[in-house]
Amino acid sequence: MNASPKSKILLEELFAAGDDRFLDAFIQFDERLSLEHFTQKWVTDKRPWAKQQWLVYLHGPLNHPGHETVVKHAFRYHESAADLEMLGHWMVALDRIVRRVIVTQFLPMGRGNWTPVSMLRAKSNPTRKEVTGRTHSYKIGWKEFTYPLPDIKNKPGHQLFSQRTRAYLRRRIWRFFRQLSRRDPEAYVRAIASALSRYRDDDFQDGPAVIDNWSLMHAAYFHSDVIAFTGMHTNLLEGKSLADLRAAPYCPEAWQQDVAAECLWELLQSSSASLIRTWALECLRDFHQDFLDRVPVLRWLELLSHPDPSLQELASEAFVNHDDLPNLSIADWLKIVHNAAPSILPILIDAMQRHVRRDRLGRDELIELASARPSPLARLGLDWMRESHTETAFSIPELQLLGGARCDALATERTRWAIDQICKTNDSTPLELVEFFDTLIGANRAVACGWLVDAPEPIELAETDVSVDIDARADADNWRDDAGLWARLAETPHDEVREALVQRLDRYLRKTKHPDTGPASGESMAIVWTAVILSVHRGGRSKPKAIRQLACFLNERLQSESGVDLAATDPKANGYLTVLVQAARSIRAPERAAATSELVLLSMLHPRLADELKTRMPEITWPDTPGVHDTLSVRDDPPGVAATYPRRGRP
Repeated sequence: MNASPKSKILLEELFAAGDDRFLDAFIQFDERLSLEHFTQKWVTDKRPWAKQQWLVYLHGPLNHPGHETVVKHAFRYHESAADLEMLGHWMVALDRIVRRVIVTQFLPMGRGNWTPVSMLRAKSNPTRKEVTGRTHSYKIGWKEFTYPLPDIKNKPGHQLFSQRTRAYLRRRIWRFFRQLSRRDPEAYVRAIASALSRYRDDDFQDGPAVIDNWSLMHAAYFHSDVIAFTGMHTNLLEGKSLADLRAAPYCPEAWQQDVAAECLWELLQSSSASLIRTWALECLRDFHQDFLDRVPVLRWLELLSHPDPSLQELASEAFVNHDDLPNLSIADWLKIVHNAAPSILPILIDAMQRHVRRDRLGRDELIELASARPSPLARLGLDWMRESHTETAFSIPELQLLGGARCDALATERTRWAIDQICKTNDSTPLELVEFFDTLIGANRAVACGWLVDAPEPIELAETDVSVDIDARADADNWRDDAGLWARLAETPHDEVREALVQRLDRYLRKTKHPDTGPASGESMAIVWTAVILSVHRGGRSKPKAIRQLACFLNERLQSESGVDLAATDPKANGYLTVLVQAARSIRAPERAAATSELVLLSMLHPRLADELKTRMPEITWPDTPGVHDTLSVRDDPPGVAATYPRRGRP
């Protein structure tokens, strides 16, 4: 709809449709008759949308020019209807429109002496109708002069009504609640508690702002010996400060009712203002200490995760000393610790250790605790799981579940223990460890890779940045060099597992005298070498090893083949050679040097490759030494001498 911003037709349509743009259009009107008409329709509308729009309007800036009639008509309607919920919102809104500032005045002290005195003063800041293009004209003789005047702006700090009218409205709203306390104390307590919950910390930015909430000070601190009331403001008594302010509510006998205890407890949980929470806690301690003593342990738990440090301290003290803790069920304990905030988890873990026996938890619950993400919870679960394992051993499928545990801080200790227990289990096989290599938890994979490599010093894997060093058992090498385990790991999608497998294979080839048999033989290892070499986004010490092992494997294939055209005689060997050529052109110097030296050695061992390598890599001068492979002998690599290939495999 294309209409002017102040179109009454547009306003009617937005209101009838329940469109949230209604309020933006409404505040642009300043004509009294139009505002009275829409206000009457608005306050009598029973739709929840209309009520929500009133709440947005009341808690807005309330500085729209000409809207004094809106506030008066709406306030009178809600007051006559005794709408306690809306009147609670009016109480908060009217408290916010008065704010004093500290000013310094010089008072005469006699004989021409003046002394500076600081005092609180409310500035006159009523809303103004904005006017632009103002001018002023004057005449001098027969000639008229005109000059521009500054524009009149309605600044954000302006509010509706004069200071006297604001004070009158606040006295009137408090008078309603004061009379309500005499007619129905229970309704008064509920209404005031509901109103107090709507104050925010922004309403108490400094000391003057605290005492400028006139209705709040009456409701919460009427009998305080720190403050004094006037018809317009609240003032501190001489020699007193806000630090001395303690809860002293109006009509204290109403706040001593049982219903008041529940209302005060709700304020502790729901209020977003620290002053209100402090007041509610003081009232509970003064009037309802027996209620605090009877609060169930689960209700104290709700306060443990509250952002207010004072409430956290109160709740933690009450929780850890509560008499019902030993009677909590295991399901309740697990729910508590799993949903707890990290800041209070150590308190809960300590209480759980003191009040819960380990034998009350089932095996599934112990695994659930040990697999949790928070470190204190995972530590407790792992310790209890170890103790239970000494009494009744966990099965292999149960131990495998630790591969999915999410606490990285305990990954090394937890995975190391699980692998060791599986290795010690009767009738277990190396294939039972595959779950730890296939897990999606990178830290757990790193530990499993460290077990596979069995390095004398810790190895660091780039993906997880976790250093591991697992002690080997006497017969652990038989598990690490198992052909079935290697075949399964060769299909892994994880780069760090492939790199660990290459490192393990390098150790295996160095110690065995018959590398062409056993787990190192077959096409699956060549696939792993190729995958490691072609991982261009990562380096590491595994790539040169994979390059040497792939070259060794290619040498074995070429020894039984003849002819120069590898693509025709052996397409796979041609593909492996292509991988080595690509590695020789790597931007990383260690990989480039390793691949180049292996290609040179292959060309020396197999002269029929020389022409093909010259074609593929013309930038390198290749040696031409026919028959050199007939003179090479099988020997170990002496220090500082380039590696050579035997007729079958690598020494």
